[in-house]
Amino acid sequence: MALVYSFHGVSGFALRDSSAIGMWWDDAAPFSPYSCHSCVALLRGKMLGARLIINRYLSTLWRSASGAAYVTDTFDGLRWTTDIDKGPWTLNDWDVTLNGVWGTDDDHVFTWGQKTDRSFVMYQGSGATFTPMPSPGEVVRVHGTSPKNLLAVGAGGLLAHWDGSSWTPIPVDTRETLMGVFMASDDEYYVVGEQGGFFDGSAHGCRRRLTWRDSILADVAKFEGSVWVAGMRSGLLRLVGNTAELEVVKPQLKANSLDARGELLLACPDKVAGTANGKDFFSNGAGYLEKIEKPVPR
Repeated sequence: MALVYSFHGVSGFALRDSSAIGMWWDDAAPFSPYSCHSCVALLRGKMLGARLIINRYLSTLWRSASGAAYVTDTFDGLRWTTDIDKGPWTLNDWDVTLNGVWGTDDDHVFTWGQKTDRSFVMYQGSGATFTPMPSPGEVVRVHGTSPKNLLAVGAGGLLAHWDGSSWTPIPVDTRETLMGVFMASDDEYYVVGEQGGFFDGSAHGCRRRLTWRDSILADVAKFEGSVWVAGMRSGLLRLVGNTAELEVVKPQLKANSLDARGELLLACPDKVAGTANGKDFFSNGAGYLEKIEKPVPR
């Protein structure tokens, strides 16, 4: 049995102490969340480690500055720990198919998904204490500057703003699934989509800046004064100044997710990479998933 390996869901503040979700599955069949295996990979220089190695599809990861971590186990719930290195991991099982998790700090973590009756739900809180909150629809990603200033993007061109009590839809010229959002300030944000849409917004609304024809745009972040885009098969992209153009900066880094809270971190199928200045890039984790002890298949 030949296995396919891939990283996604990078989270952290520096490459030397970052985390990502690692996955593997049998290449004899197309990828399926029902037949894959996952772990939380710790990348600390040459000290690599794997935590939470399970026969499950772990879809997203968010790690706080204190070392707490939350990961969405699509079929079982939200798994969390106050210490990503030592554990233990606790499961919050709400009978919900969770699609994502993100937080502003240790006390304000947001997770979202869909109930068995197909209604969309969100929760906010931390640890074992979460409470339901309104959902704007089928959310894919959330980002913001504070617990009372969030943006959510998702299916059907979903874009909405949370003010701490309610969601307000923001019109956007697309019906594509919006995959990534980054709020740089109250008056500056960026959105990207699965059909290559790149949008920028302010307090006055959101507009299409450009359409990238070569691949899905999976994530977006602002770092060191530039706007960076995870272009998947196109590589790592960057907005060219104030133009309507994206340039390919690192074609070999097939980025699928970004985190810019410290260094710019990016998860690629074969490695996790990062830069502290937007010029010099380093990577870690290549070949690591192949070496970890695998759980017994289901």
